[in-house]
Amino acid sequence: MEQGYLPGDNEPTQNAENKTNQSSNETGPSLNPALGESKPYPSECHYKVSCKTEKNWWDKLKPWVEIAGIGLLALYTGFTIATFWQIRKQTPKIAESADAAARAADATMLQLKGTQAAVVAPFKITIDTEGVKIQTGNAGHVIAENVTAGLTVTRRTWPAKKLLGSVIRFTLQPQRIDIPGSIPGNDLTKKFPITEFTRADWEAIQRGEQFLTVELVGSYEDGFRDKITWPAQCQSFIFLSQLIWNNGHNQGWGSPMPYDCGRTFDIEMTATMKQRKEVEAGIQKERKK
Repeated sequence: MEQGYLPGDNEPTQNAENKTNQSSNETGPSLNPALGESKPYPSECHYKVSCKTEKNWWDKLKPWVEIAGIGLLALYTGFTIATFWQIRKQTPKIAESADAAARAADATMLQLKGTQAAVVAPFKITIDTEGVKIQTGNAGHVIAENVTAGLTVTRRTWPAKKLLGSVIRFTLQPQRIDIPGSIPGNDLTKKFPITEFTRADWEAIQRGEQFLTVELVGSYEDGFRDKITWPAQCQSFIFLSQLIWNNGHNQGWGSPMPYDCGRTFDIEMTATMKQRKEVEAGIQKERKK
Protein backbone atom coordinates (compact mmCIF):
# COMPACT_ATOMS: atom_id res chain seq x y z
CA MET A 1 0.00 0.00 0.00
CA GLU A 2 1.36 3.21 -1.10
CA GLN A 3 2.26 5.17 1.81
CA GLY A 4 0.75 8.65 1.77
CA TYR A 5 2.13 11.74 3.23
CA LEU A 6 0.66 14.53 4.94
CA PRO A 7 0.59 17.88 3.34
CA GLY A 8 3.75 19.57 4.12
CA ASP A 9 5.74 16.33 4.50
CA ASN A 10 8.87 16.27 2.30
CA GLU A 11 7.60 19.42 0.49
CA PRO A 12 10.53 21.51 1.56
CA THR A 13 12.95 18.98 0.11
CA GLN A 14 11.19 18.86 -3.27
CA ASN A 15 10.88 22.58 -3.44
CA ALA A 16 14.52 22.81 -2.72
CA GLU A 17 15.37 20.50 -5.64
CA ASN A 18 13.08 22.47 -7.99
CA LYS A 19 14.77 25.67 -7.00
CA THR A 20 18.16 24.11 -7.58
CA ASN A 21 17.16 22.94 -11.08
CA GLN A 22 15.70 26.34 -11.91
CA SER A 23 18.85 28.06 -10.80
CA SER A 24 20.90 25.72 -12.95
CA ASN A 25 18.77 26.53 -15.95
CA GLU A 26 19.17 30.26 -15.49
CA THR A 27 22.96 30.05 -15.48
CA GLY A 28 22.85 28.97 -19.23
CA PRO A 29 23.85 25.84 -21.00
CA SER A 30 27.14 24.33 -20.28
CA LEU A 31 29.63 23.76 -23.14
CA ASN A 32 30.06 20.28 -24.38
CA PRO A 33 33.62 19.24 -23.78
CA ALA A 34 33.48 17.04 -26.84
CA LEU A 35 33.06 20.10 -29.17
CA GLY A 36 36.26 21.65 -28.02
CA GLU A 37 37.07 25.28 -27.69
CA SER A 38 35.66 27.89 -30.20
CA LYS A 39 38.10 29.39 -32.81
CA PRO A 40 38.98 33.10 -32.63
CA TYR A 41 37.54 35.63 -35.23
CA PRO A 42 39.86 36.53 -38.19
CA SER A 43 41.98 39.62 -37.86
CA GLU A 44 40.89 42.94 -39.57
CA CYS A 45 43.63 42.74 -42.16
CA HIS A 46 42.74 39.21 -43.18
CA TYR A 47 39.04 40.11 -43.41
CA LYS A 48 39.61 43.02 -45.81
CA VAL A 49 41.86 41.11 -48.19
CA SER A 50 39.46 38.20 -48.45
CA CYS A 51 36.43 40.50 -49.25
CA LYS A 52 38.04 43.06 -51.63
CA THR A 53 37.52 42.53 -55.46
CA GLU A 54 40.76 42.52 -57.38
CA LYS A 55 40.94 45.17 -60.22
CA ASN A 56 41.79 44.19 -63.85
CA TRP A 57 43.54 46.34 -66.53
CA TRP A 58 40.32 47.96 -67.82
CA ASP A 59 39.38 49.17 -64.34
CA LYS A 60 42.73 50.88 -64.14
CA LEU A 61 42.56 52.32 -67.69
CA LYS A 62 38.88 53.39 -67.75
CA PRO A 63 39.28 56.72 -65.89
CA TRP A 64 42.05 57.81 -68.23
CA VAL A 65 39.98 56.83 -71.28
CA GLU A 66 37.07 58.89 -69.98
CA ILE A 67 39.31 61.87 -69.37
CA ALA A 68 40.80 61.55 -72.86
CA GLY A 69 37.28 61.34 -74.40
CA ILE A 70 36.17 64.47 -72.60
CA GLY A 71 39.31 66.21 -73.79
CA LEU A 72 38.75 65.17 -77.41
CA LEU A 73 35.12 66.29 -77.23
CA ALA A 74 36.17 69.69 -75.91
CA LEU A 75 38.84 69.96 -78.61
CA TYR A 76 36.37 69.03 -81.37
CA THR A 77 33.81 71.51 -80.05
CA GLY A 78 36.40 74.25 -79.97
CA PHE A 79 37.56 73.41 -83.49
CA THR A 80 33.95 73.48 -84.76
CA ILE A 81 33.30 76.87 -83.19
CA ALA A 82 36.56 78.25 -84.56
CA THR A 83 35.73 76.94 -88.05
CA PHE A 84 32.26 78.47 -87.90
CA TRP A 85 33.60 81.89 -87.01
CA GLN A 86 36.31 81.62 -89.63
CA ILE A 87 33.76 80.79 -92.32
CA ARG A 88 31.52 83.59 -91.14
CA LYS A 89 34.45 85.96 -91.29
CA GLN A 90 35.42 84.83 -94.81
CA THR A 91 31.89 84.72 -96.29
CA PRO A 92 31.99 88.33 -97.62
CA LYS A 93 35.37 87.63 -99.22
CA ILE A 94 34.09 84.42 -100.80
CA ALA A 95 31.04 86.23 -102.15
CA GLU A 96 33.24 89.02 -103.49
CA SER A 97 35.54 86.50 -105.17
CA ALA A 98 32.56 84.73 -106.72
CA ASP A 99 31.21 88.02 -108.05
CA ALA A 100 34.61 88.88 -109.48
CA ALA A 101 34.84 85.48 -111.18
CA ALA A 102 31.33 85.90 -112.60
CA ARG A 103 32.20 89.35 -113.93
CA ALA A 104 35.38 88.00 -115.51
CA ALA A 105 33.44 85.15 -117.14
CA ASP A 106 30.84 87.59 -118.46
CA ALA A 107 33.57 89.83 -119.84
CA THR A 108 35.25 86.88 -121.54
CA MET A 109 31.94 85.69 -122.99
CA LEU A 110 31.16 89.21 -124.19
CA GLN A 111 34.55 89.46 -125.84
CA LEU A 112 34.11 86.10 -127.55
CA LYS A 113 30.63 87.06 -128.65
CA GLY A 114 31.89 90.35 -130.07
CA THR A 115 34.59 88.66 -132.13
CA GLN A 116 33.20 85.20 -132.89
CA ALA A 117 29.39 85.40 -132.92
CA ALA A 118 27.36 84.93 -136.06
CA VAL A 119 26.54 88.22 -137.78
CA VAL A 120 23.68 88.06 -140.23
CA ALA A 121 22.79 91.25 -142.06
CA PRO A 122 19.15 92.26 -142.61
CA PHE A 123 17.68 90.76 -145.72
CA LYS A 124 18.11 92.49 -149.05
CA ILE A 125 14.71 92.57 -150.75
CA THR A 126 14.19 92.61 -154.51
CA ILE A 127 11.05 92.16 -156.55
CA ASP A 128 10.17 91.47 -160.16
CA THR A 129 7.38 89.89 -162.15
CA GLU A 130 8.39 86.45 -160.88
CA GLY A 131 8.04 87.26 -157.19
CA VAL A 132 9.89 88.50 -154.12
CA LYS A 133 13.50 87.49 -153.42
CA ILE A 134 15.31 87.90 -150.10
CA GLN A 135 19.02 87.41 -149.59
CA THR A 136 21.48 87.67 -146.69
CA GLY A 137 24.77 86.22 -145.44
CA ASN A 138 26.72 85.31 -142.31
CA ALA A 139 29.83 87.39 -141.67
CA GLY A 140 30.62 85.86 -138.27
CA HIS A 141 32.79 82.94 -137.16
CA VAL A 142 30.12 80.52 -135.95
CA ILE A 143 27.05 79.07 -137.63
CA ALA A 144 23.87 81.13 -137.46
CA GLU A 145 20.93 78.99 -136.40
CA ASN A 146 17.15 79.38 -136.75
CA VAL A 147 17.24 82.13 -139.35
CA THR A 148 13.58 82.98 -139.92
CA ALA A 149 11.54 85.71 -141.57
CA GLY A 150 7.95 86.68 -142.20
CA LEU A 151 6.93 88.77 -145.21
CA THR A 152 3.79 90.58 -146.36
CA VAL A 153 3.24 91.99 -149.87
CA THR A 154 0.55 94.56 -150.67
CA ARG A 155 -0.46 96.34 -153.90
CA ARG A 156 -1.86 99.87 -153.79
CA THR A 157 -2.92 102.61 -156.19
CA TRP A 158 -0.99 105.80 -156.70
CA PRO A 159 -1.46 108.50 -155.43
CA ALA A 160 -4.59 107.45 -153.44
CA LYS A 161 -2.75 104.46 -151.86
CA LYS A 162 -5.88 102.35 -151.94
CA LEU A 163 -5.31 98.68 -151.11
CA LEU A 164 -5.96 96.37 -154.05
CA GLY A 165 -6.68 92.69 -153.48
CA SER A 166 -5.67 90.85 -150.33
CA VAL A 167 -2.45 90.87 -148.32
CA ILE A 168 -0.01 88.21 -149.52
CA ARG A 169 2.01 86.48 -146.77
CA PHE A 170 5.20 84.40 -146.93
CA THR A 171 7.16 82.62 -144.18
CA LEU A 172 10.79 81.58 -144.21
CA GLN A 173 11.12 78.38 -142.19
CA PRO A 174 14.11 78.13 -139.79
CA GLN A 175 17.36 77.93 -141.72
CA ARG A 176 21.05 77.78 -140.84
CA ILE A 177 23.81 79.79 -142.45
CA ASP A 178 27.36 78.48 -142.34
CA ILE A 179 30.51 80.52 -141.81
CA PRO A 180 32.43 82.14 -144.70
CA GLY A 181 34.47 79.72 -146.76
CA SER A 182 32.34 76.72 -145.85
CA ILE A 183 30.34 74.48 -148.10
CA PRO A 184 27.56 75.17 -149.17
CA GLY A 185 28.57 78.75 -148.32
CA ASN A 186 27.67 81.56 -145.99
CA ASP A 187 24.71 83.05 -147.87
CA LEU A 188 20.99 82.42 -147.92
CA THR A 189 18.71 83.20 -150.84
CA LYS A 190 15.01 82.49 -151.01
CA LYS A 191 12.44 83.44 -153.64
CA PHE A 192 8.68 83.51 -153.10
CA PRO A 193 6.63 83.50 -156.33
CA ILE A 194 3.69 85.86 -156.57
CA THR A 195 0.90 84.06 -158.40
CA GLU A 196 -1.95 86.33 -157.34
CA PHE A 197 -1.12 89.13 -159.85
CA THR A 198 -2.34 89.03 -163.43
CA ARG A 199 -0.49 90.39 -166.45
CA ALA A 200 -2.72 93.46 -166.37
CA ASP A 201 -1.76 94.05 -162.74
CA TRP A 202 1.95 93.98 -163.61
CA GLU A 203 1.41 96.36 -166.54
CA ALA A 204 -0.39 98.82 -164.23
CA ILE A 205 2.52 98.57 -161.79
CA GLN A 206 5.04 99.23 -164.57
CA ARG A 207 3.08 102.27 -165.72
CA GLY A 208 3.28 103.77 -162.24
CA GLU A 209 -0.43 103.52 -161.58
CA GLN A 210 0.21 101.04 -158.75
CA PHE A 211 3.11 100.20 -156.45
CA LEU A 212 4.13 97.28 -154.25
CA THR A 213 5.09 97.34 -150.56
CA VAL A 214 7.03 94.56 -148.84
CA GLU A 215 7.28 94.36 -145.04
CA LEU A 216 9.69 91.91 -143.38
CA VAL A 217 10.41 90.86 -139.79
CA GLY A 218 13.22 88.37 -139.15
CA SER A 219 15.58 86.98 -136.53
CA TYR A 220 18.43 84.52 -135.97
CA GLU A 221 20.51 82.95 -133.18
CA ASP A 222 24.12 84.12 -132.99
CA GLY A 223 25.68 80.90 -131.68
CA PHE A 224 25.91 82.22 -128.11
CA ARG A 225 22.29 81.44 -127.16
CA ASP A 226 21.15 84.97 -127.99
CA LYS A 227 18.31 85.67 -130.38
CA ILE A 228 18.94 88.67 -132.64
CA THR A 229 15.88 90.36 -134.13
CA TRP A 230 16.27 92.77 -137.01
CA PRO A 231 14.37 96.05 -137.02
CA ALA A 232 11.20 95.75 -139.09
CA GLN A 233 11.85 96.47 -142.76
CA CYS A 234 9.36 98.20 -145.03
CA GLN A 235 10.11 99.00 -148.67
CA SER A 236 7.93 100.22 -151.52
CA PHE A 237 8.85 99.50 -155.11
CA ILE A 238 8.25 101.59 -158.22
CA PHE A 239 9.22 100.86 -161.82
CA LEU A 240 9.97 104.47 -162.69
CA SER A 241 13.66 104.63 -161.86
CA GLN A 242 15.15 105.52 -165.26
CA LEU A 243 14.41 105.47 -168.97
CA ILE A 244 16.57 103.34 -171.22
CA TRP A 245 17.28 104.89 -174.57
CA ASN A 246 18.51 103.17 -177.70
CA ASN A 247 18.88 105.39 -180.75
CA GLY A 248 16.32 107.79 -179.36
CA HIS A 249 13.63 105.19 -178.83
CA ASN A 250 12.16 104.07 -175.49
CA GLN A 251 13.07 100.49 -174.76
CA GLY A 252 11.18 100.24 -171.46
CA TRP A 253 11.68 101.04 -167.82
CA GLY A 254 14.42 99.64 -165.64
CA SER A 255 14.09 97.29 -162.67
CA PRO A 256 11.89 98.42 -159.78
CA MET A 257 13.67 100.55 -157.21
CA PRO A 258 13.08 100.10 -153.47
CA TYR A 259 12.38 103.09 -151.25
CA ASP A 260 11.73 103.20 -147.55
CA CYS A 261 8.06 103.39 -146.74
CA GLY A 262 6.60 106.72 -145.65
CA ARG A 263 7.59 110.23 -146.59
CA THR A 264 10.75 109.18 -148.48
CA PHE A 265 8.76 107.05 -150.85
CA ASP A 266 6.15 109.78 -151.37
CA ILE A 267 8.83 112.29 -152.34
CA GLU A 268 10.58 109.86 -154.67
CA MET A 269 7.34 108.73 -156.24
CA THR A 270 6.19 112.31 -156.89
CA ALA A 271 9.53 113.33 -158.40
CA THR A 272 9.73 110.21 -160.51
CA MET A 273 6.19 110.64 -161.84
CA LYS A 274 7.02 114.21 -162.78
CA GLN A 275 10.20 113.04 -164.49
CA ARG A 276 8.27 110.39 -166.34
CA LYS A 277 5.77 112.85 -167.67
CA GLU A 278 8.58 115.08 -168.89
CA VAL A 279 10.31 112.13 -170.55
CA GLU A 280 7.09 110.92 -172.17
CA ALA A 281 6.40 114.41 -173.45
CA GLY A 282 9.88 114.48 -174.97
CA ILE A 283 9.30 111.09 -176.58
CA GLN A 284 6.03 112.24 -178.11
CA LYS A 285 7.73 115.38 -179.41
CA GLU A 286 10.49 113.38 -181.02
CA ARG A 287 7.99 111.07 -182.68
CA LYS A 288 6.14 113.97 -184.30
CA LYS A 289 9.25 115.19 -186.06
